[in-house]
Amino acid sequence: MVSAVLSLDEWIQEVKSSPSHIFVEGIEDKKALEYFGIKRVTIVKGKPLYEVAEGVKEKTAIILTDLDSEGKRLHRKLKIELSRNGVFVDEKPRLWLFRNTKLRQIQGLVHYYKKNQKQDL
Repeated sequence: MVSAVLSLDEWIQEVKSSPSHIFVEGIEDKKALEYFGIKRVTIVKGKPLYEVAEGVKEKTAIILTDLDSEGKRLHRKLKIELSRNGVFVDEKPRLWLFRNTKLRQIQGLVHYYKKNQKQDL
């Protein structure tokens, strides 16, 4: 899905057009993705992950939790739960974002995007 050579605009468009369900930690993360018109976003923090995974109707999922210890823990546990329910976790969008940008928290995506758009002018 997400290729190695993308701009942030292309990454956003690929995630937006993806049929995958997207999981984030909190409300600010969800708002950041919704700013770009990305739908099918579920907040996982504070919810039983097995219940979250059981509610997924899509065949694929993208987990966009932060790169801090809590985000990594949630990512690992949610991936296990989704896999148990037959949902494939597409790691490419998460890997691309954290390898090709300085972002470490999803909630910072809008600010990061706007800042880098101004630099490109």
